[in-house]
Amino acid sequence: MQSWAFLRLHCFFLISLITFSNEDAGWTHSGAVQTVTNACGVLGAWIADFTLSFFGLIAYLFPVIISWHGYLLYRQASQKQQKMTIALQWLGSIATIVSGAALLYLYVLRVDVELPAAPGYFRPGNR
Repeated sequence: MQSWAFLRLHCFFLISLITFSNEDAGWTHSGAVQTVTNACGVLGAWIADFTLSFFGLIAYLFPVIISWHGYLLYRQASQKQQKMTIALQWLGSIATIVSGAALLYLYVLRVDVELPAAPGYFRPGNR
């Protein structure tokens, strides 16, 4: 049953990232329009703005990682999994996101995707 929660979270996160608009009110600014155009509403606009500001393009990897961990939970539900294994899986996912954001910041200069900051992680000096 918990794997369905991961699937729902995956879908919510993916839809909020896909329908991101810089004109929506979010974490970094108050917004230019009265109505939010994000399909997930105000919460989706805030989540998309926050993750795209801090992680850039690698934020689109979050739904994939969420669904992967849901799959792992579903597959190993009948087996007793050690806490250390679960912790290492999540640590590997976090390391992938952080290193991917750093590499995108260093090597991807311009993209045709609407982002609140740089293609990599957020730094106050790059606006």
